[in-house]
Amino acid sequence: MTTPFEGLAINGQRLPSASGHNQPIYNPANNEIITHVAWAGEEDVDKAVQAAHHQFKTGAWRKINSRVRGQLMLKLAQLIR
Repeated sequence: MTTPFEGLAINGQRLPSASGHNQPIYNPANNEIITHVAWAGEEDVDKAVQAAHHQFKTGAWRKINSRVRGQLMLKLAQLIR
């Protein structure tokens, strides 16, 4: 069975980790691998922070009022929980 690969979401793309490390995720019912999730390392975090910084400087997020941005982030946190 071919399993999908869930790479790191950086700058709107799915990328493998710089180290190439990933974690298999198993189906508890039959112990088959259902996907692989990339492990982010320091290089990956640096790349994500640089991309976020660039997008903030040049993208639409900067134009949104800071109070609205805060409300959106709180809503995102609520959805994640």
